[in-house]
Amino acid sequence: MKKIITFMLIFSGFYLYSFEKVIDSSGNLYQICQNSKENINKLQIYIYHSNGNKTLLDVPTTEDSVIENYPNIIYLESSKMLIILYSKEREDGSDLIIQTMDDKFNFSPPYKISEGTPLSYCINPKIYRTYNIRISDNFMEITQFLHLIWWQRGSLEGAVYANIPLIFNNLDIESKTLIYLNDYISLNDKNYDSSISNYLYESPEIFIPKANENKLSVLFADLDSLSYVILDLNYDDGDTLRDRAHFPDIGVKTMLDMPISLSPSSNVDFILSENENIALMYKNAEGNYEFSYYCSGWSQVAQIPLINNYYEAREFVKRIIEEPKY
Repeated sequence: MKKIITFMLIFSGFYLYSFEKVIDSSGNLYQICQNSKENINKLQIYIYHSNGNKTLLDVPTTEDSVIENYPNIIYLESSKMLIILYSKEREDGSDLIIQTMDDKFNFSPPYKISEGTPLSYCINPKIYRTYNIRISDNFMEITQFLHLIWWQRGSLEGAVYANIPLIFNNLDIESKTLIYLNDYISLNDKNYDSSISNYLYESPEIFIPKANENKLSVLFADLDSLSYVILDLNYDDGDTLRDRAHFPDIGVKTMLDMPISLSPSSNVDFILSENENIALMYKNAEGNYEFSYYCSGWSQVAQIPLINNYYEAREFVKRIIEEPKY
């Protein structure tokens, strides 16, 4: 595997997305929800059509007594396909599951993405897509990937990243790649301080500068060095799709000290601005949003005034860190 080690304190203009709700090009809104009733747990898809109609669909294989957590969805316009990601509990942990739904409301079987390590739990999974178009000798090649990231709690504690190629708009599960990110960065054998809030490190993130380039950065916590690490992954090199899927260029972008003195009451949410600044946001014990930005160290915590909506709070922080003084 190619490995490029270059330390840089540079942040590009990334775009971050949330996938509990998505909208297609026709204006239809898709939303995924958890529903528990009479010991039956299931995931449901609400579709709010642009003509005012509404469709409610149960996600097959989730209608049981087993709990599904952290549902995410993403919509692929090119194939009119909704991709559903969730963590499903089992007796000794949980597994990360992916399913698809086509435009006729047909669901695929559930595919397990995680390795099912005993006594391990898949926490806070997220899903993204990139693609690349190459034209040579009047031939057009479209390469697409799904990118997943989550925190594995318990056995083999750390951040896990998965890449799934899309072949003719279908998931190629057999060609998936799993990378235990902390294996690339742990610097020593120091045991981490168990008093550190898990909210500070159980939310790894993916940042994508341009969706039409198969390049991205992953941000995750390294508990040995008490740092946030940003790695760059490039999937545009390689002669074949399989080469590109399994052997990305991996480079260390930077490492930031983890603000271990913070005591958030929710998972931290990372925000990157287009002018190369980074901040983290979370809820305090009173349920109010607070944030801190990074500039040669983390700033003093500031509260976001009179905003209780998550998306509005994110936009507020983004505007703050885009100011030239930062």
